[in-house]
Amino acid sequence: MKIAWQPDLLLVAVAGGRVVGTAMVGYEGHRGWINYLAVDPDVQRQGVGPQILEHAGHRLADLGCVKVQLMVRTENRRVIGFYEALGYVEEPVVAMGKRLSAVPRPFIIEPALRDHAR
Repeated sequence: MKIAWQPDLLLVAVAGGRVVGTAMVGYEGHRGWINYLAVDPDVQRQGVGPQILEHAGHRLADLGCVKVQLMVRTENRRVIGFYEALGYVEEPVVAMGKRLSAVPRPFIIEPALRDHAR
């Protein structure tokens, strides 16, 4: 689905005719997000990840974004160290999530209002 929504923020790194890295980047007008940064294990530690992140930052800045965020599992200390070396810092926030069904919904929301009359 990402290719249909903000396709210019689906980043693919190609070297020697093959895909060596990818990232899904998003911007909703407030914060930029980097999701699913992946680098082929055969080329890790050769600068591919930092180059993808730099490119993502430029794309987001061009859209007016002033801050980028990403999430890493707390037990993944190696990857946290990777991001810290690139200037990312841990934020004092709690990430919360909820699985959604894939059922298409209308764009117009008609909320059911509760009667607060006493």
